[in-house]
Amino acid sequence: MRFGFRMPNGKPSLPTPGRRYEGRLTLPEADERQAPAYAARTRDDLHPLTADLPPLPGTVTRRGPLSPHARRRLGMHAGLVAVLAAIMVTGWALGSAPWFWPAWPMFWLTLSLVVHYHRSERVADPQGDHRRHL
Repeated sequence: MRFGFRMPNGKPSLPTPGRRYEGRLTLPEADERQAPAYAARTRDDLHPLTADLPPLPGTVTRRGPLSPHARRRLGMHAGLVAVLAAIMVTGWALGSAPWFWPAWPMFWLTLSLVVHYHRSERVADPQGDHRRHL
């Protein structure tokens, strides 16, 4: 018994390789991939057919290590957050506030770092896991 997501109407949701990967597959390769794709009954049946294809242009993966550019930008963001936090804590320490007022701004600054990290550009996964969630 196979487990996986059932395809709507028993048809695969994967577009034909000729359109999606224009210029990357020869006609015999496309025919070789299309027959099992149309015969697939679950999404798990489609993974072996696309595992060796390169990622689509403009595809942003959310798994894997950060790209060098994204790592540099995240580091700059973290540095700015650290400087602002230091200024706020120093202002609080030298001031006369009875409560730790920098907590709320520091919470939002930290949240911005977490969101930045999760939305950052990643290096493509060499195992082809970027196609797992078709």
